[in-house]
Amino acid sequence: MKQIRKRLTYANVVSSIALFLVLGGATAIAASKIGANQLKANSVKTGKIVKEAVTTSKIKNNAVNGAKVNEATLGQVPTAASAKTAETANTANTASVGAPAAYARINTGGDVVSGEPNRGISSGQVSNPTTGVYCIDLGFAPQTGSATAKAEGSEDTIVSIELGAPYQDCPGSAEVEVRTFDAGEEAEEDEAFWVQLDS
Repeated sequence: MKQIRKRLTYANVVSSIALFLVLGGATAIAASKIGANQLKANSVKTGKIVKEAVTTSKIKNNAVNGAKVNEATLGQVPTAASAKTAETANTANTASVGAPAAYARINTGGDVVSGEPNRGISSGQVSNPTTGVYCIDLGFAPQTGSATAKAEGSEDTIVSIELGAPYQDCPGSAEVEVRTFDAGEEAEEDEAFWVQLDS
């Protein structure tokens, strides 16, 4: 006990207290959270963020816009043209994931309308052998399809589509037969229509 008292000098006491304060303070700082105000601007780099730490709920609404997205990483994204086709053809309820195998707007003479979105159907593949009947020779057998009249003033037009031969008026090589009918005139009539086909 005497030896401890001999060594208990002012300097020893002060240095011991300082040591306890430093250790206690460091523990307190380590135990507390580091807030946004303690971080310097640009101090957290991409490589320092834990994988999958940034989840959807942690991203501010509308924070990610088109300029920040690489569309190639999103798989198939509907283009403005294909979106217009789906809307114009009124086939949103039957459209499958991804683009349809074939689609086009066909005019009254059986030609694919230029300047409109189309895929897999050309004017040479469409014939109009008789009034109100259109035959489409695709080179493949579609599994599903839809056709709709969307020309101005075509409210009374009824459009039907049939897949798979034989047909009443189309040759055996055609995979699709579309018929347009004027309900007001109660007769088949040549009308423009949109068609979409899926393999």
